[in-house]
Amino acid sequence: MGKDDVVITGMGVATPLGHDLESVWSRLASGSTAVRLLEPLQFGGARVQDFVPAEHVPAPRVLRTTNPQTVYALAAARRAWAHAGFAGVVSNIEPTRFGIYVGSGESEMRPEQFFPALEHSVDASGHFDLEAFATKGLELVDPYLALLSLSNSALCYISVAHQLMGPNNTYVKSSVSSTQALGEAAWVIRHGYADAMMVVGSDALSDSLAMLGYDSIGLLCRAKESVETAMRPFDRQRSGFLPGEGAGALILERESAALRRGAKIFGRILGFGQATDAQHLLELPPDGGELKTAIESALSDAELTPDSVDFILADGIATVDGDASEAAALARAAGGGLRQTPVSATKPISGHLGAASGVVESIHALLMMQHALVPPVPNLREPSADLHFVSGRGLSRKLAVGLHVARGIGGQNAAILLGGA
Repeated sequence: MGKDDVVITGMGVATPLGHDLESVWSRLASGSTAVRLLEPLQFGGARVQDFVPAEHVPAPRVLRTTNPQTVYALAAARRAWAHAGFAGVVSNIEPTRFGIYVGSGESEMRPEQFFPALEHSVDASGHFDLEAFATKGLELVDPYLALLSLSNSALCYISVAHQLMGPNNTYVKSSVSSTQALGEAAWVIRHGYADAMMVVGSDALSDSLAMLGYDSIGLLCRAKESVETAMRPFDRQRSGFLPGEGAGALILERESAALRRGAKIFGRILGFGQATDAQHLLELPPDGGELKTAIESALSDAELTPDSVDFILADGIATVDGDASEAAALARAAGGGLRQTPVSATKPISGHLGAASGVVESIHALLMMQHALVPPVPNLREPSADLHFVSGRGLSRKLAVGLHVARGIGGQNAAILLGGA
């Protein structure tokens, strides 16, 4: 079985750039950012607009037990399902041969959810009384709180909605989550464990608590200029990322199965690689660490050479250390064979979508191949590395192979090679 046999037959989005592929591409091609000043914390970020949660959940009681990132995942999955030509729950594929992998952000419990309980659990001296919490306070906690905080709820609801009974997993591994889900889902098909996989990435970094958390460790952009132009990947004046939210979904199929049902093919998963730096939770290796290994593993998996890669969609997190480390890895990978490959980044337009980034940005890369255009790196004025960054205006050319790079907190690295239809 050839290694290009895993094809993409459906794409769906629910992101700050829009809810359909045409809207997303229009924003990417024009450089029209979704980043705005978010109240009440006065941070820049991007949020999903014109979204009605009730339209994407099967019943009101389900909406009561879902958090925003789960609802975004349901919406993106539903759209990918329709885009792939499936109707209702009928897929023409044996349910036990149709799996689902989800890359999810961490679902957070909000402090105010515990306020009523804590008011009844503090003694006269101001100390927390565990017995009082258990006997009086606990009954005041939202009974759905545990369900609202489950990171695997998207997998459950999507699998029920579309009767996906095959291989399944939820990855909660920082912003590399859905890239890893996508690459390993392709391996599942390639090795014969499934004929099709739904791959979803969802997150909500624009949540107020999430923003405060990332700001506390120095990763959020604090530039004093307009928030619309503040996030500047690979620029000498970069100072951090701006958070976003949303979800993306892809339908992967074995090519023979897709052709048998007459599906339209929108792209291919050519190769996947992953590696970890094993160095530090937050500090990134200046030489790029094992991101180089992940890239080289993806090339090896695809049986491709660096000169086969037409463009790179970088992680482009826009932190001082993050971009320097990524640029070093791109310069070193495959013996320097990617130094002249055009590089772009899309996080300044969509916001950093966290765990959703891998799938959503893979969709961005597929749209670039469809439209034969690599958009420029937004807000890039003074490049900080000796790479071929696309700047100023987009690069129009035929695009057959794209490399997407993803990194996560904790030194996790992943790279995926995508092919056109």
